[in-house]
Amino acid sequence: MLKLRAISFPLLMGLLAVIFFTSAGIWVFTFCAILMVGLAAYECARMVNDCLVPCFPKTAGLISAGFVGVTVAGLLFSDRSVLFQRLWVLLVILGALLPWVVTILGSSETAKKGFATMGIVWSVIVPFGMVAVLYVPEPKYLLFVMLVTKAMDTGGYIFGMLSGKLMPNGNHKLCPSISPKKSWEGFAGGVLLALLTAWALRAIFPAWDFSDYLGKFAMWKELVLAILLALASIAGDLTESALKRKCGVKDSGSLIPGMGGPLDVLDSFIYVGPVCLLYSGILKFFNL
Repeated sequence: MLKLRAISFPLLMGLLAVIFFTSAGIWVFTFCAILMVGLAAYECARMVNDCLVPCFPKTAGLISAGFVGVTVAGLLFSDRSVLFQRLWVLLVILGALLPWVVTILGSSETAKKGFATMGIVWSVIVPFGMVAVLYVPEPKYLLFVMLVTKAMDTGGYIFGMLSGKLMPNGNHKLCPSISPKKSWEGFAGGVLLALLTAWALRAIFPAWDFSDYLGKFAMWKELVLAILLALASIAGDLTESALKRKCGVKDSGSLIPGMGGPLDVLDSFIYVGPVCLLYSGILKFFNL
């Protein structure tokens, strides 16, 4: 597993370098976003479909890819980016509420089917589409978001592993019924590394301008965002873990050696798009 990751990780880093630091980045990003989101939605629907809840995996994948394509096209070829942001926020709110309404009001079997089907729209199509809204106006902002989010993953893994080995009675499990390996110690370590990453990026690249999203520069805004991203990261990870456990699978797919499928790579970002846009919206609303 580690050897395979040693191959996949540098290739992914190289792809990110092309996306964020070359003139062809926007077109590479568009292709990769459409492809990865479509595949992630397909994997999600296929897992649910294998649990005897019909979800039409290919259709889900095509619709998801189409959502991302329309979003990128709308941002690139029109001046109505604010309209697109508001549209996506509205879709997120509706998409987030519907599964829970079905779960609470429906019968047990109806709730399972409703949650599974609408959960695909909520947790894959809409939030990942919002990533395009973060990238197109200011690519460096999305790079900041990605690095801080993955810092939460990395810190959680390192601190969780070390605390499990060094503490006499082991570490304290965060949510053993969903993800037995995650711990509170790992969670705390992940948040700490996310904060350090946000601080380091601002210290190393003081010229980075996120004014389109965070308004007038203030370090506290980025540190608060880092905490929100850390929470969004663990929530996304647990969301996919719950789905995989329910469906009895270890990975969503095997397309990426050592890492599983696209959904396994993107699960940390399930809630990142909505969190970023809502946070920036709050800052602007209160003129902070």
